[in-house]
Amino acid sequence: DTSVASPAGHGPTPIDIDRIRSLGGALLVTDDPQEAVTESDVVYTDVWTSMGQENEKSDRLDAFAPFTVNSDLMSSAPAEAIFMHCLPAHRGEEVTNE
Repeated sequence: DTSVASPAGHGPTPIDIDRIRSLGGALLVTDDPQEAVTESDVVYTDVWTSMGQENEKSDRLDAFAPFTVNSDLMSSAPAEAIFMHCLPAHRGEEVTNE
């Protein structure tokens, strides 16, 4: 089962959602990061602004700010949940120093 939390307009496409669901797994797509981590074994994030998106950085930082992985968000996940990031992490953006 997979949960995806992202701001409106930044989540998986309908085609991606259909493809994932056709494989038989459960998929939750939400704009509420707390909801997404509630039953998660792994909380995973990536950079919010990739190469080639530098001109969108300010807008993306504003849109994704509520999705920062911090101790508050991790406290909504099960106690045994782990955090992962594909690196390099931009501390203070997608993840805090906590």
